[in-house]
Amino acid sequence: MREGPGGIHQRYKAVPVCVGLRGVTLRTMANYISAIFLFQSGGGSLSTVMWLPLLFIFAIFYLLLILPQQKRQKRWQQMVNDLKNGDRVTTNGGIRGVIIAVKEDALHLRVPPDNLRLEISKSSVASVARDDESKKS
Repeated sequence: MREGPGGIHQRYKAVPVCVGLRGVTLRTMANYISAIFLFQSGGGSLSTVMWLPLLFIFAIFYLLLILPQQKRQKRWQQMVNDLKNGDRVTTNGGIRGVIIAVKEDALHLRVPPDNLRLEISKSSVASVARDDESKKS
């Protein structure tokens, strides 16, 4: 049975799998093959259109979330690499002190009021205030 003027849409009868090729005529086999190609070729252009919003959302997330975080991380890494003796630092825990020694992965801080000497990891440094910056203001 055909529907529509072009005969594109057709109704197909289900053929039992156990029958094999005996009950299947050449016309029904051609109908199945044409239906498979119709679904594959028609779905290809539709699937690319369906991917566009997903790609657009990924681009927005990259521009608004990932790229600024990467810039922040690079700036922080440069700050940690530039630490030197005499810098005033604040740790993530809120401890403020002056750097008295710099090691490969740690810092020694002099913390007032009792002049405690603390060893902290470089990754715990939150911010730096250098002496030359505080004298300018």
